[in-house]
Amino acid sequence: MLRRLLSAFSKAPDETPLSAVDFSRLYGAYLKRMAPDCRFESAGELQLRVSFGEKGSHTVFLDNAYSQYLAHPERRDEILEVYIGSLLEALQEETHKIDAERIVPVIKDRGWLEGVKESLLARGADAESLPDYVSENYNSELAIFFAEDNERNIRYLTEDAFEELQIDRETLRERAIANLRRLVPQIEVMGEGGTYMITAGGDYEASLILIDSVWEDGRMEVDGEILVAIPARDLLIVSGTGNPEAIERLRQVASEGNAQFAYNLSPVLFVRRNGVFEVFEG
Repeated sequence: MLRRLLSAFSKAPDETPLSAVDFSRLYGAYLKRMAPDCRFESAGELQLRVSFGEKGSHTVFLDNAYSQYLAHPERRDEILEVYIGSLLEALQEETHKIDAERIVPVIKDRGWLEGVKESLLARGADAESLPDYVSENYNSELAIFFAEDNERNIRYLTEDAFEELQIDRETLRERAIANLRRLVPQIEVMGEGGTYMITAGGDYEASLILIDSVWEDGRMEVDGEILVAIPARDLLIVSGTGNPEAIERLRQVASEGNAQFAYNLSPVLFVRRNGVFEVFEG
């Protein structure tokens, strides 16, 4: 499986994918089927303005769904159902209080939030309504955001919601990591010969860099220091700094995977030193 992943970037699609316009129309058709009472109209490329009766109207951005569809066109129906299901569930939860026992850490690149804000402003959002998510820097490239994990989606923790929880900010990371260990499915390590892939259900692979036991339980034998590529939130590839051939493979995965995958994260490699991952400059 790991070999197939490392060689997957050169494969061409089997058929011409839907255009952004056609994908948006199909999303609307699926949405109407799953929520017959809703109304929607186009609000721009890969944007829909959706109304749900008393819940008001919402602008829905389809960029991530479309990116995931382009990466896996054979899973089109599944992708649409998952994203629309997440939207409908999120609308139901807007008035629900955050459950502190389900707050988990989410690894993002440090420019992610600013990118979100710039995108929203470019699409006509009010500056006062921009999200103010709780976060802390992890290293020079990555930041830790915090979110409530639910069955279909995650809800990022805002400063206002955090204040209502009355949790000590200094203990938030420790609490979130403990929740992550409890909530993620079994963490699996696949591979051999000093190169491995770690899986944990598809949503929090990147966040596993925060769990010390993953890196200290002896399941992965690498040459040199532990080196990882995290091109997307659900892809974590591991090797060692003493393996030049593996380093080049990881660089390719990090660079090309970051450009191709939905929920992309970082095109650089990270090395674990003193219990923390930092940018690898070798």
